[in-house]
Amino acid sequence: MLPALAPPSDLFSLAAKQSVWAKVTDPGRYFMIAGELLQRAPWHVCMLPVYAVCIGLGARRTGGVAQAALAFLLLSAGYLAAYLTTPYDLSWHIYTSMDRLLVQIWPTFVLVFFLALRTPEEVRLSYRSVT
Repeated sequence: MLPALAPPSDLFSLAAKQSVWAKVTDPGRYFMIAGELLQRAPWHVCMLPVYAVCIGLGARRTGGVAQAALAFLLLSAGYLAAYLTTPYDLSWHIYTSMDRLLVQIWPTFVLVFFLALRTPEEVRLSYRSVT
C-alpha cells in the first residue's frame, strides 16, 4: 500500500484561486493587521520599554538572544504571511484567530526580551562597583 499525503489546507487551495500578489501589496491589509495587533496586545507590553531603559541591555548573551530572536521573527513572519494571503475575509480571520496566535507567540517574545536585558543582579553589581 502506498503512503497517502494529506490533502492541501483550505488556506492554500483557496488562495491559489485568488490573486495573492494583490493581497500582499495592499497596504490596507497591513494596517488592519497592525491595528488589530495593537488593540489585542497585552496591556503590559507598554511597560516593557520603560523596564528596558531602566535595566539596560546585557552584552554577554548575544548568541542565545540572536537565535531566540530569529525564531520569534520567523514565527511572526509566518503568521503575517497567513493573514496577508488568507482567502477568507481578513477581519473575520483576525477575529477568530489572533488571540490564539498571540498566546502562542507571547512566551517567545518574553524570552527574547528578557534574554536581551541585564539581570537585576547585574544592575546591582554595576551600581555597587561605581560607588
